Amino acid sequence: MKQGFALAHGPDAHHIQWHQKEQHHAVVSLYLSPSLEVFQGHFPNSPILPGVAQLDWVLTLGQHTFNLPAYFHSLQALKFVRPITPEMTIQIELEQHRKETEDVLHFRISSRNALAEIIEHASGRAQWSHIDRSAQE
Repeated sequence: MKQGFALAHGPDAHHIQWHQKEQHHAVVSLYLSPSLEVFQGHFPNSPILPGVAQLDWVLTLGQHTFNLPAYFHSLQALKFVRPITPEMTIQIELEQHRKETEDVLHFRISSRNALAEIIEHASGRAQWSHIDRSAQE
């Protein structure tokens, strides 16, 4: 991971903890301070982490962790199951699957409750291509 790595509107480097970083698999925890800009106005008196921020963080972490192809193509099987709120520590699990002309990044966002049970918040797949598909459409 590059020195000074940051997530847009997200936790700073002090609140990002890598648990596992392998060639095609990574696990990272993020502590979500209530003061994060991303919580402001979404929603007053009951803030939750917007889905677009979750996706941005997953895609950014995937790009900085793995050697993904140049062209982002699509999101698939996207599920937002439970809200993510301030003061949570979430865990993002990333798994890269290489194919001949594309890569698929599987992701899962979870946390643990007071009983240490895993609570799923979001999951899905992001697809990158070695070919600019927008030129073909």
